[in-house]
Amino acid sequence: MFDNRNNPYQLVLQNFVFSGAQDAFFDLFDREVKTVIDCYSLSGIKYVPKGFEHFLDVWLSLAERLSNSERILETPHSIPSKKTDAILATSTYVGFEPMEYIIRTHRQLYAPILTLWNAGELLSTFKTKQIRSSVLLLISELFRASSLIDKYISKRKEVKTPTTASTTAAAQAQVS
Repeated sequence: MFDNRNNPYQLVLQNFVFSGAQDAFFDLFDREVKTVIDCYSLSGIKYVPKGFEHFLDVWLSLAERLSNSERILETPHSIPSKKTDAILATSTYVGFEPMEYIIRTHRQLYAPILTLWNAGELLSTFKTKQIRSSVLLLISELFRASSLIDKYISKRKEVKTPTTASTTAAAQAQVS
């Protein structure tokens, strides 16, 4: 999914989403991590299963790579977002829109990061600070990318609005 410099291959990310693997990745968090957090905080037994810290560290590491908006937008391994003349012959081509991917991934990432942030007592039991650092890094990524997402959404609305306005104006001109 990523080269040796952590630059994503957009085609692989696209297939990761279309195959359902990205949904499964976030569902895995819901199923496994939330269960451990709920048991830890509600049962009164302060027990974390063996291997859980490593699992969470690896999950967060992949989440960091999947959500890194700067790398996704600037990767040298990009694919066209729309059909070009060379691609027109292939009717099954589906483009990759990096900002749509970022929006989707960040929406999916928000709840797990909020869950981990609220599980502060559990996070403090881990031997390494890597997990806490990853959570903070992902929170900062969500904030940093929110301005990019807002700009993208406002541009998208601007593109749709003039078309609607010109269509409405043309319809009114025909009526007059």
